[in-house]
Amino acid sequence: MARVVRNRERRRKIALTEQIGEPGQQQIITKGNSANTVLVEGQFLNYRYADAIALQGSISTELKESEIVSTAQPCLNLVFLLSGKVKFGFDNREFELCAAEQPKAIVINLAQPTTFRRTLLANNQIKKLNIAIHPDWLKHRLSGDEPIAHFLSHHLACCELPFAESMAKAISAILALPVCASLQQKLQLECQSHLLIAQCLNLLNEQNFERPSSEPNHDYHQIEQILAYIDANLHQPLDLTHLAKRFSMSVSNLQRHFKQALNLTISGYIRHRRLNIAKIQLERGLISVTEAAYEAGYHHPSNFTNAFKRTFGITPNEIAQKPLLSTIKGNSAA
Repeated sequence: MARVVRNRERRRKIALTEQIGEPGQQQIITKGNSANTVLVEGQFLNYRYADAIALQGSISTELKESEIVSTAQPCLNLVFLLSGKVKFGFDNREFELCAAEQPKAIVINLAQPTTFRRTLLANNQIKKLNIAIHPDWLKHRLSGDEPIAHFLSHHLACCELPFAESMAKAISAILALPVCASLQQKLQLECQSHLLIAQCLNLLNEQNFERPSSEPNHDYHQIEQILAYIDANLHQPLDLTHLAKRFSMSVSNLQRHFKQALNLTISGYIRHRRLNIAKIQLERGLISVTEAAYEAGYHHPSNFTNAFKRTFGITPNEIAQKPLLSTIKGNSAA
């Protein structure tokens, strides 16, 4: 069974990562500090479609003991592990899956924005796939009082599913597909994804799921609460005085605490997160370069362009002029 872990070891925390390299020979590296460290290498899949379903998978090797921290938005998470071990957590709940004896599948419901942690283990070879489904996509397809509706009403509800051979075939087929460029490849990927979703939801209806404890456990680090607050408020002004007051700290203590934990400045983290959101919106054709600059907090598009190119190695205009594709890139330790 999947283990729910109560206590966790202290590891180096990382808030910003970047995926680099060519398909099949890719790396996930640290971002935002002077020495970029390679954390994971291998083959990665990051694909999002219909603005509702996101697939993240990998056949990879974790290289450095570390803990990546971020914020996860509301979704139904399907986690499949074919080989290796994965350790991750949402808020105060920790999960550990090991596929040494057999592959694993688990469903976890996030009913609200949640702090997310992913622990990397040195020399850990994994083959895994995550499917995150927006709750509205599910709710629009529910009819009547289906059992899944009860599951979706509980934040951090989880259920380990019996793993079927058909799951392994579908997951392997998804991970084997090349970077999607053609309509046929995209349709193949999305069809396999829908088959997995349907199979998991059918199994979930037959299982007794685990409800989270009603007593909150606050045994998780304050730095994660700070990151979660920043990520939830990137759309509005965030100054150090406000943040320090929010977390009952002096500005100097806040800055020192953040820098020691993540080797990043607070302003650097906020700037990178806003630029990354702008990049995603430009890739999807949702906003113009001028709008992206304004939403990222830049009063002059030229300053935005310079900062964008320093961060991503490409100008926002070049991103905006590319053909609109489903999102196949990402910034994760899949």
